Amino acid sequence: STAHMIAFKTELNRLLYQAKLFLILNDQTGWQSSLKTAMQRLNDEMPQNNKLSELIDTLSNQAVVPTIPTELNLTAVIDELNGLH
Repeated sequence: STAHMIAFKTELNRLLYQAKLFLILNDQTGWQSSLKTAMQRLNDEMPQNNKLSELIDTLSNQAVVPTIPTELNLTAVIDELNGLH
């Protein structure tokens, strides 16, 4: 039904937005949890959409915490942080 599809899309949008907020906060657990829940909901509602599900799974396995470069200088830190965005 249309109402069911709107509710599903709204929930999926909320989960993806929540994951974005966790990414901004460098919260690895929240990031992964939100994306895994979104992936599960997508698999439940649209099992034929494997590509999107795989993309969300790949994203959920990405580290959100920046690493400090071995060469610690201002230019290297700026380059590392620019690579995160």
